[in-house]
Amino acid sequence: MVKREVLVLGCMLIISALAVSVFAASSDFDTATASVIINQFISVTLTSGSPIDFGNMDPGQSLKNATNNPLNITIGSETNVDFTISTKANSTTFKSGSNTFAVGNLNWNDDSFATKTNYTTSDVAVYSTQTSPREYSIYHELAIPTPQKAGDYNVGVIITAAAV
Repeated sequence: MVKREVLVLGCMLIISALAVSVFAASSDFDTATASVIINQFISVTLTSGSPIDFGNMDPGQSLKNATNNPLNITIGSETNVDFTISTKANSTTFKSGSNTFAVGNLNWNDDSFATKTNYTTSDVAVYSTQTSPREYSIYHELAIPTPQKAGDYNVGVIITAAAV
């Protein structure tokens, strides 16, 4: 019976020694690297001027301002890249049924008093290398060719904000 007690005490000492070793190891440390890729994000909102509405115009009427000028573009504060704003038409022509006239009769500029630029189907920068949050404006004018058939003519205007 005495031998059994000694063995039990011996086990207790060994367990105690292991506990000390584990405790001493808990102060060791190592390092790791955390990484993340944050995607580009641009928030764009069009207000007022959308849709761009010229109301009723007569054939030959030249350079009438849209009634709801300008088209306002707001870039949200959550945008996390520098960006450019560009514009283009989605077609080479205004259309009303089978009747058309050139999209180049629609003009834009970032200033209501400046010389306007004709729309094309290619992106043209309106504002370059901007930082958010900002508000921007695009003013529009339209000239109706003579003679132009009566109708309700439409063309799409595309505004793009893209990272630089």
